[in-house]
Amino acid sequence: NTPDQRKQNCNILFDTSASMRAHWRIHLAKAICYVYLHENKKELGTVFLRTFDRDIGPLQSAIDLPTYEKLITNIMRIDAIGRGTALEKAIMTAIDDIYSHSNMGEAEILVITDGAAHLDTTKIIEMLGENITIHCVKIGDVNLSSNESEISSLMYTSNSDEAVKLR
Repeated sequence: NTPDQRKQNCNILFDTSASMRAHWRIHLAKAICYVYLHENKKELGTVFLRTFDRDIGPLQSAIDLPTYEKLITNIMRIDAIGRGTALEKAIMTAIDDIYSHSNMGEAEILVITDGAAHLDTTKIIEMLGENITIHCVKIGDVNLSSNESEISSLMYTSNSDEAVKLR
């Protein structure tokens, strides 16, 4: 098999925040990635991967058998030691990665995370366009709750329709 634009292309976002260490979540996330890559390896679609916590990790990719094997090995070595969960920033980076690589075409984003994070859905949907789809595997039962300071900050910094109306 050779790389082909008609094959499934995916950008995996892998949460490496410290909370992924609880309840064996990091191991479940690795298993999900392993199974996905093992199955996708049969078709040799292009796969991008970035880790994320407070920071976004470097872009890794797989396009042929050797790079698939290397990516699988790298995933098995991932550790969850980061702070925070910059999910929106990770999604925006993945969208930029897809748009900047012509062979990604109609790509999908697979988010693997245990956390909840605020997302400006209006901005994300706008950036996704019609050719990018997001799928999310949420591990565990972490819930998002905000305090008054976080809500106030989001209200004044967000460009979502709701925030604009509130301002």
